Formats: sequence, C-alpha cells, structure tokens
Amino acid sequence: MSLPMSSYYAASLPLIAGAVADIALLDAYRATNASQGTGPQLAVQSMAEYLGSWQTTGALATRADTWALALMFCGAAQSQAWTEHLAGPQALPRDRDARIRAVVDALIP
Repeated sequence: MSLPMSSYYAASLPLIAGAVADIALLDAYRATNASQGTGPQLAVQSMAEYLGSWQTTGALATRADTWALALMFCGAAQSQAWTEHLAGPQALPRDRDARIRAVVDALIP
C-alpha cells in the first residue's frame, strides 16, 4: 500500500523550509499558491473529500468530521516528515507507511 501523502510531506519539507525562513520568499510562495490554486491546504481538502466518499459508501460513519480527520492524518504525515528530517529516518519506530497505517487504525477503528 503506497501512501503518497506521507511521501509528499517528506519530499516537500526541504523546499518549504527555505520559503518559511525568508519573509519575501514566503510572501512569494503564498502569492503563487493563491494565483495558481495550489498550496498545502489541497492535501487536507483532498483527504477530506476522500473520507467523504467513504461516508457515501457507508465505510465511515456519517457523524465523522471528515475535515478534522483529514487534519489529523495530514498532521501525522507532516510530523513524521519533520521528525525524520531533523532527527534522521531511524528516529521513529517502524517504516513511514506502517506508522501512517497505525494512525489510520487508531482514528478509524
């Protein structure tokens, strides 16, 4: 099972770090995203829509807040990317996909 969101955060972290460190670059990054309809919010939006499709099929309870779950999934993926980048790939137990699967299992039993 491939989990592209997790890989996205790991790959994009070094690119975003430069923009965050420089206000002019951050402003340009934000302006470019706004004008092109891109940005990190799309990962959360896509995940919320995906979870909404689960609700439609009955695989996820209709009472589940898909946006809250999407934020938790994306936050977990981003957190592990930061940890791997700053502390090294062996800093966390298991591999990246196994960790995200565990988050999914914990949030959607």
